[in-house]
Amino acid sequence: VGVAVHTDEGLVVTVLDDAGTLPIDTISTRIREKAERARRGALKPEDLKPASLTVTNLGMFDVTRFVPVVNHPECSILAVGKVVETVVVADGWMKGAPVVAFNLAVDHRAIDGGYAAQFLSRIKAILEGGEY
Repeated sequence: VGVAVHTDEGLVVTVLDDAGTLPIDTISTRIREKAERARRGALKPEDLKPASLTVTNLGMFDVTRFVPVVNHPECSILAVGKVVETVVVADGWMKGAPVVAFNLAVDHRAIDGGYAAQFLSRIKAILEGGEY
């Protein structure tokens, strides 16, 4: 998984190997470490190899939703917007709830759109506390 990091020299994507096998706290720690190294210009060559999926988050810039662009040779990119408190209807009642927008762009030459939809569905289930 690639993680897009904004630096003074521009955008850089650093790679987190084996993200699918790591606990979430380890992923969080490694992403923070790699982002800090990226901002210092201290990434290693193995940190910059292509990823299958890149995650980009503009929430810290107060952006709620955006359309990411797949960078070759990668085949997908997931945009994550700012989490905002929104009024939602649940079980017939209105209540406040945190809402975040995800937007997945895929290169259909490499990924079937049905698999992309299933991926987003799994993210939704995870965020709602369901099984994945």
